[in-house]
Amino acid sequence: MTEDKLQNLLRDMDNSFAANPSDTHKLVRSVRSRAVRRKYLKTSLSFAAAACLVIALCFALPTFEKGKKPLSPQQLATLKQDIKNLNKTADATLKLVTEVIERQNRIENLQRLNAQLASYGDPLQEIKDKIDETAFVLVYNADRLYNELDQKDQAVESYKRVIEFFPDTTSAELARQRLSEIQKNKINNHI
Repeated sequence: MTEDKLQNLLRDMDNSFAANPSDTHKLVRSVRSRAVRRKYLKTSLSFAAAACLVIALCFALPTFEKGKKPLSPQQLATLKQDIKNLNKTADATLKLVTEVIERQNRIENLQRLNAQLASYGDPLQEIKDKIDETAFVLVYNADRLYNELDQKDQAVESYKRVIEFFPDTTSAELARQRLSEIQKNKINNHI
């Protein structure tokens, strides 16, 4: 009967976990506390069974010593069967508690892995950031070529490369503006 109750408990917890994953910590605490309670209950039952056995033996032993009638074979068989039943119940409870603890460990590992996964950045965003950074560096270098080193042809080629290789970046838009300014300056200088 205890095994059925624990299986129902596990099934209810699985359903609860699937329905509301945000309550994972509450579920974990609930499972753990129920497992601990079951463990203490099993231990208590084992001690109670052992105490009953000791008490039965305490009553039976004096009867042997005083020549009184010992327990009948039927009474001994009943005691042995009760002990077997208690052992089976304790084993089944221990097995279920072990399953609950293993499930708890799996949940904790899953939470740890999810937290680790969440700590990683979006790889596509990282690539986009690197592309933007590269395009910016190319425009910066083209600006230096044009303004500081007076290498206007190389600067124009660099601006064109940014527009060609990184057309959807803000740096490509900046390169288009710079090329437009250069064209205007050429026209103004030739007039």
